[in-house]
Amino acid sequence: MNASDPHVNAFAEIFGDPPADFAVPIDWAAVESWLGTSLPADYKAIAAAYGPLDIGARLWLHVPCVNRGWFDYGVWVQQTRRNAPGVLPFGATRTADTLYWDTTASDDPDQWPVVMHCQDDENAGRDPWRRFATPLVPTLARLVADGMHPVAARSGMQTDLEDTPWTPPPRRPEATAQQRAALTTGSGPETLITLVPPPETPVLGKHNWDWLYKRLGTRLPGEYVRLMERYGAGSWCGWLRFNIPFDEDKYALAPWAEWYAETYQGQRVKFPQYHPLAVYPEPGDSCPSPTPSTATNCAG
Repeated sequence: MNASDPHVNAFAEIFGDPPADFAVPIDWAAVESWLGTSLPADYKAIAAAYGPLDIGARLWLHVPCVNRGWFDYGVWVQQTRRNAPGVLPFGATRTADTLYWDTTASDDPDQWPVVMHCQDDENAGRDPWRRFATPLVPTLARLVADGMHPVAARSGMQTDLEDTPWTPPPRRPEATAQQRAALTTGSGPETLITLVPPPETPVLGKHNWDWLYKRLGTRLPGEYVRLMERYGAGSWCGWLRFNIPFDEDKYALAPWAEWYAETYQGQRVKFPQYHPLAVYPEPGDSCPSPTPSTATNCAG
């Protein structure tokens, strides 16, 4: 794949020739093996010649490459593939839309039409899918005809590129029969343990529950206590974070809860309509006085 490739030529006729330093090394065999499918030839040719692109100051063409920026190709693909069955992402827009191929339309990747998930339409309750019915390069040509600027620049989302091919992340192990059964019929802590085995040594900190209860002025729900004792602090899928319960760092549970309560009180003074809850131990909160059997749930 080089500048004489017909796909590169078709792209260059619209957006200009690739600068000499834009090419990135890509192990397509490894990428396609990880994805479980071949990819369109026009995408592979353009990605290899140009690297990650900011097209028309409107959309990003993402490619598998090694960078020290905040963008991770593998994580992005895994997350966005969950949006709909049969789609494979390759780009995004500045308005939080995602560009995909519809892989169900043909057994030939070169015939996959582009579809776009429009976040604004989804937020408004409309059909979020825009269907172009054409492959990548013809779709980009149509967008230019509709007013997109015919320029392409190195994407700022993927910076500090390294001169080595991107290595796919390891595949998740296949679910066991017990895990499949737990996922479909199970519930409660034991199901969670089956699906997500806890670490051998949970991260809890240097103190204990009595220290934490004294610091907070209240006991905590038994369900939370049991979860921490099995799993400890950490981040679940980069989405749900549990602070270290028995520590004094500013990001540990007690200092964080104290900061959050103070912040909430300050915001409630300025914007009472958005902050209706009382903060423990204010009158009217939902937290009773601490007793050995108390489990609390309140704004603070």
